[in-house]
Parts: sequence; structure tokens; C-alpha cells
Amino acid sequence: MLGFVNQIETAIPKLSKLLFSKTQTDVLEVISFFVTCYEHGFTDMLFGIRKMLALVVNSEKTVKDAVINAYKRLYLKSESRQPPIKIAKQLLKLAQDLSICERGALEELIGEFVINGELDGSVIQILWEIFSDLEKPALTRFHSILLLSMIIKRIPGKGKANIQVLIDFGLKLPTEAEATDLEMLIYSETCLALSCISPDVSTKQLTQQEPSSVIRDTGRKTKKTKSPEEDDEAETSYVQPRLQFKNEPFKLVNSHQLFERLSEILTCQLNNLNTTKWTPMMENAIACIFKLADNPIILIEHLILKLMDQIGPFKHLISNKNSTQDEHSNAMVNSLVLTRFYNVIGVVATKLLVFLNQFVVCELKRRKMCKENKENQKLNSKNSKSRRKSIRSNKSLNRQSLGGFDANLEEDMGLQGAEAEDAELMFIESVIDQKVALANAKHGVNSLLAQQMAGIVFILREQSKFPDSLVLTCAMTFVRLMALSRKLCTDNLQLLFTLMEKSPNPKIRSQLIIGIGDLVYRFPNALEPWTSHLYLPLRDTKSPAVRMNTIRVLSHLILKEMIKTRGQIFEIALCTIDENSQISSLAKLFFSELSQRNNGLVIYNAMPDIISQLSGGGGAVSNSQEIYAARQITEDSFRQIVTYLFTFIKRDKQCETLIEKLCHGFRQANISERKCRDLVFCLSKVQLSENGIKKLKETFKWYADKLIYQSVYDTFKNTILKNARKLPMLRNEAKLLIDELEKQIDEVKQKGLADEPSNDISLREETAGSEEMSASEADAFKSNKKSAAKAKIVAKQSQKVVKKNPKSNVTRSRRKVVESSSEQGDSSSKQSDSDSTTDCDSD
Repeated sequence: MLGFVNQIETAIPKLSKLLFSKTQTDVLEVISFFVTCYEHGFTDMLFGIRKMLALVVNSEKTVKDAVINAYKRLYLKSESRQPPIKIAKQLLKLAQDLSICERGALEELIGEFVINGELDGSVIQILWEIFSDLEKPALTRFHSILLLSMIIKRIPGKGKANIQVLIDFGLKLPTEAEATDLEMLIYSETCLALSCISPDVSTKQLTQQEPSSVIRDTGRKTKKTKSPEEDDEAETSYVQPRLQFKNEPFKLVNSHQLFERLSEILTCQLNNLNTTKWTPMMENAIACIFKLADNPIILIEHLILKLMDQIGPFKHLISNKNSTQDEHSNAMVNSLVLTRFYNVIGVVATKLLVFLNQFVVCELKRRKMCKENKENQKLNSKNSKSRRKSIRSNKSLNRQSLGGFDANLEEDMGLQGAEAEDAELMFIESVIDQKVALANAKHGVNSLLAQQMAGIVFILREQSKFPDSLVLTCAMTFVRLMALSRKLCTDNLQLLFTLMEKSPNPKIRSQLIIGIGDLVYRFPNALEPWTSHLYLPLRDTKSPAVRMNTIRVLSHLILKEMIKTRGQIFEIALCTIDENSQISSLAKLFFSELSQRNNGLVIYNAMPDIISQLSGGGGAVSNSQEIYAARQITEDSFRQIVTYLFTFIKRDKQCETLIEKLCHGFRQANISERKCRDLVFCLSKVQLSENGIKKLKETFKWYADKLIYQSVYDTFKNTILKNARKLPMLRNEAKLLIDELEKQIDEVKQKGLADEPSNDISLREETAGSEEMSASEADAFKSNKKSAAKAKIVAKQSQKVVKKNPKSNVTRSRRKVVESSSEQGDSSSKQSDSDSTTDCDSD
């Protein structure tokens, strides 16, 4: 029996791998095995049960339902009905040591429990009691608030009813001056739970339907509920109707205790250098302020001013461009505090952009819909006296209003809503440019965010004087501030790309390429002239992480059609043979996705450019000290790339055009033997057809002189022509063309071989003649002088001829002059020869 138990325990790691098998039956059997063993007391099965969490977000509905039912069976509905306290403890145990992926899966699982009404209200109440008990361990309280935040996300009413509890016990000031990491985690999770009270909104969620047409059948239950237990049960039922335009968003006044407590915690813990959890807590706190505050911009301004007061010696550096060496030394000592401050600036810039473009636009539209609804009601009440008047008023109402039961055709097509939303977005952009992006405006506008650009730019220009962590934070904040306004973006693009290309820190280069990708989405027209610079990090020889982020960003932008493939896509093709397997697999995945767009036309159009850039070696070897060094491409590497890319080109018409373009490539001046080998290899990889054979025959004169290279001749003879003969259903005409082409290739090759000995003899004669010429250099010099003098006389005569006949045809006169000059040159050369012979006789 003991041996059987040991065998099962040793099989747990192998069985856990089967959870991610592609065979669905294997996954279901392993889930059932883990659940059964855990119920019979095999506590080691908890490892496999934790692994099952990742399957909650599986795309297969059967697997997802099996995992959810397994957790229901283990934690909620066992054979012996468990008390609520035991269920709560088991859930707390499940929430321990969660990774990021496991946390998302657990949130989905708790959400399924809440939606289906399977999580009892008594269990939720016990979690609130554990959270509010300050005598409990801090880790247990953290796990309880983590579960409660997942529940509040599905039932916002639970959070609204317990706001004061969250403030008193989740945001309680620490007993000591410096909070511990666990206390900071509780602060962070409490802010996240408070943010879930006000759900995210967008203009697409706004509707004019009545709540009764959207809410489920829980309306009958709510009418009959009278007891508190039934009321609590009605609250736990999950109903998420679309956002009604009549419902105002949930907001708290700026003077609420919540915002005072958050501001106090952020400012007091800014100088707490013993904790590493300040930054995630700060992000959730700022998100909570933007979600719940009635006017969050004022609160954020006060918070930034308080933080600037805490910084002290850096205040001059933050607000001005000029700094002294003393300030540099202070910055080196307190770099962590300055890093936190600039982190705040970056987070505020991002949250402000989301707040203005999402919440404010949605609120403007909601208020507009409310106003139009009131006007419609007034018109309906005035025109309800007579039937004719009501019909006329309804017709005019349908033409003028956006609301009402019968919407006009333009509203059904979404034209008016899109135009209105564009106008609102343009208004928001103008507000950002005039109020947020200007530090010293003429009309008294003094934006705190824009003021920070001076200090950030100074730190980025003087990277060697500051720690890497501070420079990295400033670089990320720099990109976030640029995303606020088009003016800030265009003014700082030069510095941004200079940092991306020349920064010695690979982490900075890696993060900047991600930020540039966000800027392309935000301002595509402003970034369009800089598109070629986006491909440079693919050559990064120092850090694979930079190349990894670059291939991800570029593939995302190209597939979303945010940038065009203009001559630089060969850089991505080079990544298919990268030494890093992840980078090469990402590049291959990109080309496979690209081949499915527009029937493969994108890759087909890019192939000539890729071949021309990579053939012949792809550039010289550059200095190894350079960050973005051009790579020398070997012949084997080129063949690997081309072989992979030609698998996506299968259409006959595309192959015929590529054959013509490749043959035309042989006509280049001073083409090397290596490039000829690369081009003919590409020809061997093109899928041939009868029309393709005709193209090879028609363009024979373009590559005939390159057949003297043995490798080119062998590829044509042994690969291309053999593949052509193997084509199915080949007609006799095509066979004759292949024979003629082969005959021409052999004739050119034989002629080239026959010319080689004669070329060697002529070279020997030239070398021997050069020795004889050294003996008669003096006589040749004299004869050259005489011939040069006679050539001048001929030129003067030609000029006279042109002057006498100015109206005659220019081309004819030139031909006559050239013929006369050539005849005179011949006669002069004969005369010079006779003179030289007479001189020799006299001597």
C-alpha cells in the first residue's frame, strides 16, 4: 500500500504536464484524477490543483467547465456540507503565493462563482470579518482583501456599502513611521478594491434602453424581498446591465476622508527606503483617485506639490533647466526618492490621458443624451393634444433629435454618433494642448506635468551622472509625457530616437522601443517620418531583450497596419535565423501571419527588396563596438532565409513576375559572383510553370554572360531545368522550350571555355609587348606629340564647319566631323609612321 502511494506521488509532476496536453480527453482525465485523490486525503495533489487554475481561462468550453466544476466540488459543494468558515479558510489557502497568471485565473474563477450565485453571502461576510480583525496576521488580511476585491469587481454594491470599512482597516496609518511591505501590499489591494466600485465606462456602453428591458428575471425577487436575508441574497445576484444614460457615475467629493488618507500615506511613505512596494501601491492609489474623485485633477495637483516639498534639494532641478554640481551629488545620494517622484509623474500622465479620453468623453455624451431626452419629452407633451400635430411633431423629432423610439437612418448607420464623438475628442485634445502640455502659457497656464520635462531632459542628457534606475524611470516618464500632447511629442522626437540608438543601457533601449510603439498608435502622422529608425534595434548586438521587444512591437504595428513595410522588412527577415530561438520563432510567426493578409501580396511585394538587400552579403562588417552593427550575411544564412520565405509564394502569376525580376537583377553593373549565386539560388526556389519557362527563355540574354561561373551553370542545368522537366501535364511546346534553353546554356558555356585559352595567350603577348615598349618609349613620346598637334587642327576645322552651317542638323554634322576626324587621324598616323622611319634611316 505504501509503495502504491509513493508511485502516485512520483507521478504528480508528470500528470501536471498533461493538464496542458492538446488532447482534450487527457486533460479531463487528469482533472478528475487530481480531484478524486485530493478528496481521499492525498494532500500532495494540491500542487496539481494549483496548476489547474490556468485552465480556467482556457478557450475550450468543455475544459473550462470541467475545471470550474472541479473547484466547486472541492471548495463549495462537497459531500459533507462544509461550514462557511471552512470554505473561507480554503479559499484563503488557495489565494496564497499567486503568480500573475494564477491571480487572473483565480479572479475569473471567483467571478464565475459570483455570477452563478454559488458563493454564499455568509462566506463573503466571514472574509469581511477576517479583513477587519487587526489581530489577525497581516498576510491573512492581505489574502482576504485580495478575494474581496475580486468579489467587488463583480458586485460593486458590496464595495459601496463598505467604503468606510475599507478606509478604516485597509488604509489605516502604520503604528511606526515606516510601513512594512505587507502593510504596503494591503494598502495597494485596498485601493484596487475601491477602484472596482466604479466600473470602467466607454461611449459604446451608453444606451437609451429602459433598465427593465436589460435586467434579468431578478426583478420579481426584488419586489417580494422584505427580510434582510432576502435583500442580501438579491445583492449577491449578478446583474450587469448596459450603462444607462440617466444614471450618473459614482463619485465622491474631493474633501472625502478617502482622498485625505491616500495623500497622507503617499507623502509620508515617499522617503521610506526600506520598502519595495511603494510604486505598485502608488499606481493603485492614483487610479483610485481618478476613478472615485469628483474632480481628480485638483487632488493630483495638490499631491504633486506635497511630494515636491518632500523632495527638498531636487525642487530646483525639477522646475529649472540650469543645475549645479552640488545638485548632481544630492541626486546621486537620494536617487530612489527622485525615481519615485518621476514614477508618480509618469503614472499621472497616463491616468490623466485615460481619464480625459475615456471618462470625460463618455460623460459629455451622457449629459448630451440627458439634455436631448428632456427636450424630447417637452416636445412630446406639447404636441400630444391632437393626433395630426403629434404625427408632425414626431416627424420633426425624428429629424432633429438623437433620442426617441424611432431613430433616423443616419443614427442607425452611426454617422451622427461618430461625428459627435470625434468633435468631443477634438475638444479634449485642444484642452490638453492648451492646459496640460504648456508650462509657461501666455494666458497664465502653468502645468505641473509640463514643468517636469526640463528636469527629465536634463537627466537623460547627463546619463553618466545619475544611477541607471533613475535614468530608466525618467525615460519611461519621458515617453508618457510625450503621449499627452502632439506638441510635446514632435518637439522631443529627436531626443527620443537619439536615446534609443545611443543609450549604453540596454534596459533603456528596450523600454524606449515599447514606448515608441505606443506613440505610433497615439500620433501616427508625427511618427511616420521616423519609421526607418524603428528597425534599427533589430541590429542590437549587445542585448537580445532589445531585439525581442523590437520584433514584438514591429510585428504588432505592421499587422495592425499602423506602419508600412517600406524597404526595411529585410531586417525582420534576418531575425528568422537569429541565434536566439525565441526571436527567430517570433519572426517566423510574423511572416506566417503576414502571408494571410491580402492573399499574400504583402510578402510578394516585399520579396524583391528583401533579396536585393540580403544578396551579395548584405553589407560590410562594421566595428564591433557599435550597438547597431550591420551584419555580414553568409551564403548559408541567405539560403535559409530565402527558402523559408518562398514557401509563402505559390501563385503562378506571382512566380512568373518574380522570375522576370530576378533575371533582371543579373543586368546590374559590376555584379559579383556571390550575388549571381544568390540570385540563381532564388530562381531555383521559385515554383515553375510553363509561363515561367517562357520567361526564362525570353530573358536568357540578361543572364547569359553569367553562365561562365560554374555554380551558376550547375544550378541552371541540374536544378532549374530538372525541376522544369518534372512539372506535371507538361505540353510538347514547353518541352521544346526547355530543350532549346538547355542547348543555349550549353553553347554559352562551351564558348566561354573555348575563349579562356585565347585569353591566356593574349595576356602573355601583352606582357611581352610591355617589355618591348619600354625600349621604344622615347620614339612613341615624339609621335604622340605630333598626333596631338594634328588632332588640334582637326578640332578647329570641325568647329569652323559647325559655325558655317548653324541651321543644319546637329547629329549629321557631328557624324561628319567624327568621320573626317577619324580619316585625318588615320592619315596623320600614317604620316607619323613614315616620319619615324625616315628618322631611323638618317640615324
